[in-house]
Amino acid sequence: MSRLECMVRTALDCYERGDLFGAQRLAREGLQRDSDHGGLWQLLGVVSFQLEQWSDALEAFEQASVRIPLNAVARFAWADLCLRIGQESDARTMLRFLAIPGQCPTAMLPDLSRLLGRVGEYRRALQVCKRLIQRQPWYHPAYYGAAFYLRKLGKSPRRIALLLEAAHRLAPTAATYRISLAMTRCRQRQFAAAVELLRPVDVTQIRCLTCLKQFRRAAMQVIDFALAARIHEQIRVLSQSPPASDSQSDPDLFS
Repeated sequence: MSRLECMVRTALDCYERGDLFGAQRLAREGLQRDSDHGGLWQLLGVVSFQLEQWSDALEAFEQASVRIPLNAVARFAWADLCLRIGQESDARTMLRFLAIPGQCPTAMLPDLSRLLGRVGEYRRALQVCKRLIQRQPWYHPAYYGAAFYLRKLGKSPRRIALLLEAAHRLAPTAATYRISLAMTRCRQRQFAAAVELLRPVDVTQIRCLTCLKQFRRAAMQVIDFALAARIHEQIRVLSQSPPASDSQSDPDLFS
């Protein structure tokens, strides 16, 4: 084994152990010996991205891409990087490629769906969630993700509810699933079902005024005044508070 091959293997070992700085140092040393080594450029890009060294990562990905076909980890990191630096069109192209069946390992599908959603590729994000459900039917976030993208695509509450029910069955204590399913039940005018879902929920977790007003209406419809009072108090608190920033609000609610 040559000195360069030893450096490549050691750099990969460092990366797999989580020693990003060690992997980066060895990748750079290896590239001083062979500046045309696509694998080292690819590794340098991934490591630099994870270290949030955006310009170094971008250069490394560009250098790697003209030498070798990038693996899924590198393509995904490059797409994520493009989004961070405002190159959304390039990111969308890479993400569309990764969404083709067989191009992305199962472990990366949740993150792929998330980034596809960020660039407005809701249909592809939905297909990725469905693929994940087929491969890992126990993975409840995939059902929720599929429901979320169906909502984005304007599909019927009935179809959305079926997926949310599956997520709720798999994780019955998850408040997000309960709240989202309750909101869907309100849209279906199934107020009793919505209230049944909401009773165990700490309504102070809900930061969406639109949702809270729907839930208060549902509670009044079924004459659950105790729940209606709790919801009304949360509406009062939020109405008197400064508008929530994106980090404080809950973007996952189906408001």
